[in-house]
Amino acid sequence: KRSLNSDSLMELTELVHKGERKGIFMDRMPSGIQQVIHAENITFVKNRDIYSPEYFTFIRHLAAKNK
Repeated sequence: KRSLNSDSLMELTELVHKGERKGIFMDRMPSGIQQVIHAENITFVKNRDIYSPEYFTFIRHLAAKNK
């Protein structure tokens, strides 16, 4: 069974590929910049739980208990 994160990543990847096939994404920026942005977006999607208030609260409580 896949996790919610991998399902979301797969959906995002499929949407991007579909848009590329339809020519929605025109190369208006240098490819190097586009690759960096793409890599940062993928990293964010993989690590988005870190930015969740619930996750932050959990980690803060965990760290406080281990003082």
